[in-house]
Amino acid sequence: MPNNIDPSQRKIAAVTSLILVVACLFMYQNCGPRSNSSGSSGGSGSSSSLSGSGVAHLYAGFGRSCYLQSSGNILCWGRNENGELGSTVSGNATSPAQVAGVTGASQLAIGMDHICALISGGVQCWGANLYGQLGNNSNVASTTPVVVVDNAGNPLSGVTEVVSGNQFSCALVNGFVACWGFNTSGQLGNASNVSSPVAVYAVDSGNVPLSNISSLVAGGAHVCALSSSAGVNCWGANSSGQLGNNSTLRSTSAVSVTLSQGAQSLAAGSTYTCAVLNNGQVSCWGSNAFGQLGQADSLSLSSVPVSITGLNSVQAVIAGGGSNHVCALLKNGGVSCWGSNAYGQLGNNSDQNSFTPVAVQGLSAVASLALGASHTCALQTNGQVSCWGQDSFGQLGDANSGLLSLTPVLVPGMTSVSALSIGSDDHACASGLPHFSCWGANSYGQLGTGSTSYSTTPLDNSASAKVIATGGAHTCVVEPSNGQIQCWGNNQFGEVGTAPDPAIALNYVTTPTLVPGISGASTVVTGGFHSCALVGGSVLCWGNNAQGQLGNGTDINSDSPKPVPGLGSVTAIAAGTYHTCALNVAGAVKCWGSNSYGQLGNNTITNSNLPVHVSGLSAVTSIASGGLYNCAVSGGKVSCWGYNYLGQLGNAPSTTNSLIPIAVNGPTNVLHISLSSNHACSLSSGHVLKCWGDNFYGQLGHASPGASTTATKVTVFSGPISRVVTGSGSTCVISSQQIQCWGWNGGGVFGNGVSVAQWLPVPVAL
Repeated sequence: MPNNIDPSQRKIAAVTSLILVVACLFMYQNCGPRSNSSGSSGGSGSSSSLSGSGVAHLYAGFGRSCYLQSSGNILCWGRNENGELGSTVSGNATSPAQVAGVTGASQLAIGMDHICALISGGVQCWGANLYGQLGNNSNVASTTPVVVVDNAGNPLSGVTEVVSGNQFSCALVNGFVACWGFNTSGQLGNASNVSSPVAVYAVDSGNVPLSNISSLVAGGAHVCALSSSAGVNCWGANSSGQLGNNSTLRSTSAVSVTLSQGAQSLAAGSTYTCAVLNNGQVSCWGSNAFGQLGQADSLSLSSVPVSITGLNSVQAVIAGGGSNHVCALLKNGGVSCWGSNAYGQLGNNSDQNSFTPVAVQGLSAVASLALGASHTCALQTNGQVSCWGQDSFGQLGDANSGLLSLTPVLVPGMTSVSALSIGSDDHACASGLPHFSCWGANSYGQLGTGSTSYSTTPLDNSASAKVIATGGAHTCVVEPSNGQIQCWGNNQFGEVGTAPDPAIALNYVTTPTLVPGISGASTVVTGGFHSCALVGGSVLCWGNNAQGQLGNGTDINSDSPKPVPGLGSVTAIAAGTYHTCALNVAGAVKCWGSNSYGQLGNNTITNSNLPVHVSGLSAVTSIASGGLYNCAVSGGKVSCWGYNYLGQLGNAPSTTNSLIPIAVNGPTNVLHISLSSNHACSLSSGHVLKCWGDNFYGQLGHASPGASTTATKVTVFSGPISRVVTGSGSTCVISSQQIQCWGWNGGGVFGNGVSVAQWLPVPVAL
C-alpha cells in the first residue's frame, strides 16, 4: 500500500494554463499523448522486442522518434525545443543522435515536452518542467536526466512501466499507479486537480488506491489502466467520452469501463482510447472526429466502447504521441491504420482521412509500431526501422526534414546488430538477429564454441547478450532476460568467475559459464585479466588483482565477484589492462588499480587498490578505457589521461603521458567514444567519426600511415553510423545493419575469411 496519498502540491495559475493550451493548439496541432504498447510491454510509444529477445524498442510522439537499444542507450531524432533529445543535441535532429547521460534504460515514455525512462526500477526524466512533469520536486527544466521522487523525497522504486501524456507522466509501481505533473483535468487520478511536482497515487471513487494494475496508457489528459483481472479503469479529461463510462464529465478518480469481454491490452490517443479484447477484436471509445474509432463519419464521438469491424487476429493496437490516428499490428506481421491522414501518417499513399482500417504499403514482418502526432514508425524483425507521415521536425529520421512521406521510408543507422566488442587479443563478438557470433583468435576458448581453434568467419555461440565485453583473452556477456553474466576464455586468475585449477598451467573455459551471485546487471566490462559488472548502481569485480584493479582494498585475486566500496551510485564503468574506472550519478569519475602512466588521473603514479577521484572532471556523461589510458565525455567534448606514447590522448603535438585529464583537440557534440590500447575514436552527432593515435595498420581511417596526435576525420568510410568499436589496431562501425571494419586483421578479427590488414572497410557477414 503506498503512503502519503495526498501530499501538498503547488497550484498552477489559470492564466498560464490558458496560454499553454492556446500555444499547444496552434503550434503543435495535436496535444495528446503517446500510445501504449502491446499487452506485456506497455508504456508511452509502442514498444515490442524483436523476436521476444529484447533487442530493441521503438517509440514516437510529439514530433520526435526514439530507438532504445538493447544496451540501454537511446537514439532520438526530431523535435528538440526543450532539451528532449538530451544535453549534447542543439536544435532539432534530422538523423538519430544518442541521448547523453542515459544508460541502462529498459523503457521510454515520450511526453509533449519531456521524456521519461525506466532505469533499474526507478524513473528518470528530462526536458520541460513548468508543471513538475519531471517529478523531481522542482519546476526547473533539465536537459539531463533527473530522478522522480515521491512526496517524501524518496526515489520511486519497484517501477515496471512508465507512460507520459501532455505535461504529465504515470508509473506502475508494484501494482499501484503513481503520477506527477499537470493535473487540471484530474489526469493524476488522486481525487484532485492540483498539479504535482512529485509522484502521487491514483485512487478509485472511494478514495482507495488503485491496486493489482498490470499496464497503463496515457492520453492527452487522461489515463487508463488494465487490471490483472482484464478490467479497465480510466480517469482525467472526458469531453469526448474518452473515459468510456457513458459520460462526458471529467473524473479526478478512476471510473470503470464496461466491455463485452476482458481486455488484453490498451492504447490511448489524444482524446480517445482503444482496447484489444480477448477474442482478438478491437473496441474504441472517445472522439471520432478523424475516424479514430473506425466508425462511419456520422458518429462524432462515443462515450461507450464500439467495435471496429474488419479487424481480426490483432496482436496489438497502437495510438498516442498526440495522435488522431490508430494502427493495429496484426499477428501475420502486417499493419492496418485508420483516422487522421493529413500528412500521410496512415502509410497508404494517400492524405485522405480514413474511417475504416487501411493497409500500410510496403511493410511486412513488423515487430512493433510507434505513433507520433502526425507520423508513424515501424520496427521490422530484420532490425530495420521505417517511418512515414509528417517530417517537419526531422521525425522520419531520413535527413529530409521539412518533407512528408505518404509511404514508409527507411531510417538509416538503425541496425539489427545490437552489440559489438573487439578484444585486444584479436577476437570479436557481435549480437544480432538471429545470432550471437564470435570470430578471430581462440587460443583460450574466447570464442565460446567449445574449441580452441581460431576462425576467420563468425561462429554461432550458445550465449545471448545485450552487452558484450571482450578482454585480453576472455569474453563476458549480460543476458537480456535476467541480467545474469556468462563468461568464457582465459581463466588464469578467475576472470571467468570460476576457480582456476592450480595444477594446470593454462586455465581456460571454452563455453559460456554463469558467473555466480550476479543478476540484474546492466553492463559488464573486461580488462586484461579481470572483469567488473554494474548491478543497480553498485560495482562488482573479480579476477586478477595484483595492481588493485578489483578496487576492494586488497591485492588478492578473486574468482567470485567482490563489491567496490566508496563509489556512490554508479551509471557506467570501464576497464583497462590493469585498472578500472567508474562514473557516478553526480558526473564524477573514480579509478583504481595500476597507475604507472597516470591512468588513475589523480596527478600521481602511485597504484591504488581503492577508488580515487580523477582530477578536474565534472558533468561527465560517458567514459572509456584503453590499455593504459582513459577518456571521458563532458559537454560533448573529450578529455583523456594516462599513456600517450602514440598520441592516444589526442593533445597535439604532445606524446607525453598525462597524470590528469587534458582536452582532445577537435571533436565536438560527441555521443560515444571507443578506445583500444593505442588509438581512440569519437562519434559525434551527424555521424561524424574522428580517430587519433597509432595508425600503423590504417586504423585511423585515412591515407597517412603515421600516428596522429590530433583527432582526424575518418575518410575511408561514409554513411550512417550507430556505433564505433576499436580493437588492437582495428576500427569497426555498425552501419545500416552491417559491421564494417578496417585496419589490423590478425587472427581474422574482421570475420571476412582472411587475416590480412585492410586499409579500406570490409563487411562482416553475420
